[in-house]
Amino acid sequence: MKILVFLLTALMPITNINKPKVQDYIQIQYTGVEQYSSKQAFIVKRSVDFQTIENRLDELGLHATPPLSRKNKELIWERMFNTFITDDRTFSKIIGFIDKNSMFFDGKERSKFSIIVNGSRHQIILNTQKEFFNKLSEYLTSKNCDKVVINLISSYEK
Repeated sequence: MKILVFLLTALMPITNINKPKVQDYIQIQYTGVEQYSSKQAFIVKRSVDFQTIENRLDELGLHATPPLSRKNKELIWERMFNTFITDDRTFSKIIGFIDKNSMFFDGKERSKFSIIVNGSRHQIILNTQKEFFNKLSEYLTSKNCDKVVINLISSYEK
């Protein structure tokens, strides 16, 4: 019996190896207090998989009793998010810009927008959000990135 308990304990860390990896994403989230009519933007490199939908809805605290069906979760997703599928290059350029421009982010100050990269939240400093979106769209344009995503980013400059 002790051997069985030892083996089960030793093998427990290995059980997480087969856990599905949530796909990479960039989310532009409105966090202000005024009414804002636009859906949240969700930028991915391929169609959003159901595991990602479930994880993001759980992180947002959207739980129900009894649990929601897959179809209902997908309907909620469609109502909350505009999903943009882009190429690897554009996706990595956005992440690189965010990493190299930390002066736009501050976790302390209340802001209207957050950029969430794979679960890591970057709150845009309130008085720099227009400049952030402007510089990001200019950078992506200069690198000949996905025009649909550039138009999306430009829409936040206002």
